[in-house]
Amino acid sequence: MDTSALHGLAPSLPLTDETLLAAWRVKADNLQRAFAHYQARETHLTSLPFRSIIELTQNCNYKCPMCAQAWDPKYQRFDPDLNMPLETFIRIGEQLFPTAIMVDLHGFGETTILPYWPDVVDYLERFPFIEWNLVTNLSLSRDEVWDKMMALNFRIGFSCDGASKETFESIRVGSSFERTLHNLGALRDARRRHRRGTVYFLSTVQRSAVHELRALVELAHAYEVPEVQFKIVQGGREVSLEDQLRSIGDLSMSRHVEAAVDAALELGVRVTFNDPVFVRRLDPEKLARVSAPIVAPLSPKSFWGAPGSAAMAPYLAQLDDSFRVAVNKNCFKPFSFAYLTYQSEVGPCNCMMPNPPPLGNLARESLAQIWNNDAFQTFRRGILDGRPADERCQWCFEHRVED
Repeated sequence: MDTSALHGLAPSLPLTDETLLAAWRVKADNLQRAFAHYQARETHLTSLPFRSIIELTQNCNYKCPMCAQAWDPKYQRFDPDLNMPLETFIRIGEQLFPTAIMVDLHGFGETTILPYWPDVVDYLERFPFIEWNLVTNLSLSRDEVWDKMMALNFRIGFSCDGASKETFESIRVGSSFERTLHNLGALRDARRRHRRGTVYFLSTVQRSAVHELRALVELAHAYEVPEVQFKIVQGGREVSLEDQLRSIGDLSMSRHVEAAVDAALELGVRVTFNDPVFVRRLDPEKLARVSAPIVAPLSPKSFWGAPGSAAMAPYLAQLDDSFRVAVNKNCFKPFSFAYLTYQSEVGPCNCMMPNPPPLGNLARESLAQIWNNDAFQTFRRGILDGRPADERCQWCFEHRVED
């Protein structure tokens, strides 16, 4: 494994109060300018994206039935050509991370199986005031890496579709339930040590696992995970897994949902559902209680909780409101967000993954050049005028009310 890209880096500045304040001010100024351009309806920006997804790989070590990784010939064997080279990631980081406040490090693959993932985690320590996000299958057998990720205040979404060995391994094909539970324990212990980091469950509910909704909530509580997000399955090679799930009927579904919600209320776990099929028979008041947002104090090491950040509170409210695309009939993403594929292509939005429109490539241009090229400015103008060309943007203009 070639890690020479890390060796050529200039030493990072000591994170003193002075350097931390300077780093925070750069990010705050960038964010303010992004909003100013958006409100002035300007397509040429002096700011850079401050939220991003970076897809490091399209390789995955599992072959789950709801995912093309299970049947597309492209993904049947580990292919190094589907990985972003470490030197490319470093080049992106040097351009993006000084202004970033949120970076998600996953795409259409399992990031943690990369040979250089521990080196990436070490590299991230150079950049304060960034919320690091990752969705993972928790298959990595390195306790020290999970520990460091919690120390860096990672927000980890764990893909967990079953609460028993039989169900979990039948859906997450190639997995080890025992190893997964070990890693959940490692994350729990690291959160206790560092008092930082977040883990939540992402459960794509399938007919074969719907009877374990309550058990999934209980499993989350056992490992001090405060939230479970239940999602309807969209996919399947020959048979629609979504239709299979719906076929169990409202009465059977409501029985399992009710049991999960009761457990969540008893145990203090937040539970959310992304489709009416789950909650048609559920008491709306009970649903509101179990899905109420978790209000946690902001860490002084986060961008929004740093000393002096109170002045940025109105921008946080504006950012939250900007996700209500269907209500506002506009979108802030082309002014604030970049999606970067493992091939260095730059797209405008996470809602377009895994195939965002390529508006530039970091192998040929700098991030600053791409951010203001003709393609990006044309995309922004279509959004500002309420006439997005991409059908995925059109869907958001009609339906999206959250990020």
